[in-house]
Amino acid sequence: MRAATPFGRRAVKAVAWCVAALFLSSCRDSVPEPQPTPSRVTLRFTYEDLDGNPFSLDSTYTTACDEAVKIDRLKFYLSNVRLRRADSSEWRAPGNAFLMDAFRRDTLSLRGVPPGDYVALAFDIGLDSVTNSRIDQGGDLAATTDMHWSWSTGYKFLSLDGRWPGTQPASVVEYHIGRAPTLRTVRRRLTRPLTMPTGGGQRLISSAIRPQVIFGGPNVMRLYDSHERNVMFDTSQALAVADNYVTMFGAAVVE
Repeated sequence: MRAATPFGRRAVKAVAWCVAALFLSSCRDSVPEPQPTPSRVTLRFTYEDLDGNPFSLDSTYTTACDEAVKIDRLKFYLSNVRLRRADSSEWRAPGNAFLMDAFRRDTLSLRGVPPGDYVALAFDIGLDSVTNSRIDQGGDLAATTDMHWSWSTGYKFLSLDGRWPGTQPASVVEYHIGRAPTLRTVRRRLTRPLTMPTGGGQRLISSAIRPQVIFGGPNVMRLYDSHERNVMFDTSQALAVADNYVTMFGAAVVE
């Protein structure tokens, strides 16, 4: 067998280096790149009575008018969620509306929050005129949510069903509030700045809701009066209830 020439040895070495380089490159390519942590802020609502105790469907509560009431259902639309920075610029969450249910759904997730420092939270109770103009929508706006008017276009912004034991049998309490005049905005300064890092991260904001305030925020509702026991649409009583429910949210606590 003939001995390899110097040129042949160099060619063999070159091929070996190429093979090694390809092997190392394939090894590097097979290692998955680390994925950034998704940027997300979770809003969590807890439900309390006026003394700060957990709110329950099975309990009787006292209104501002010193009347007993039981709440069987409380649902409302929370929309146009935004976080405000110290320079007053805002980030608005994608999506039109979130349907909150006091006894079924108490959190919502805000995804894709940009990096920065945020000092305040704001959201609407109700829906904008465009969203409220049609009910052929899906998700939280689907007709199966039982939050649209069966005889008119549009949605109930807030739906409260309960009982007033002032009569025998107990009278039904229905607050089905809706239409543009009852849209309300809730604004709360965060208890401390919320920082979203550049690399992504997850944060939590919690707030307590006190449903009894619906019957006596700035406006005292008297359940012995049937007109204040059954409130619909955007009547004068509905506007009074709307002014109440905007105040039922407590501080926005950054945890």
